[in-house]
Amino acid sequence: MVRKKEPCLYFFSPFLVFLSLKGFLTLNLKKQNLNSSFFFSCNYFFFINYNKKNTKKQGLITFLKNSLKGINFFFVQKLVLIGIGFRCWTIFSKNNKFLVIKTSLSKDVLIYIPYEIDIFCLGNTTLMIRGLKKENIYLFTSKIKKIKKFNIYKQKGIFCENESIKLKTGKKV
Repeated sequence: MVRKKEPCLYFFSPFLVFLSLKGFLTLNLKKQNLNSSFFFSCNYFFFINYNKKNTKKQGLITFLKNSLKGINFFFVQKLVLIGIGFRCWTIFSKNNKFLVIKTSLSKDVLIYIPYEIDIFCLGNTTLMIRGLKKENIYLFTSKIKKIKKFNIYKQKGIFCENESIKLKTGKKV
């Protein structure tokens, strides 16, 4: 069986399945309470009898857009560890992946990496988190950022790469 290079969409009674070379995503349509029907052609969704005022359908549209984006291109988030002694590395056991983060805490923090997410340690202090679902990546990055709260005065801690935080001034004599 030869798989196509472009993403495919399959519809099984309650489920909508996105499939590509990078992975697959499923959407349960029973949970969405759709009153309109739709069809898919050339990476475009066409809705029939669609009411724009319904917010649940707006959520469905953004979910479908993000699903197509995630299947075509991975969602990526970069984290930077800033501080003396801040380090990160990954450990692979039989079927599990773990991320080890060393901060100024007394023990190293060990985090289980779910199978939907890939983590690459680009250096001792930089992480690249990649996955198909945007929400999984942002939940995982927030979980990592909660390990060590950043210091506003010294600008040390765990930051996103494009995140800018104002540095507070200390007491003036």
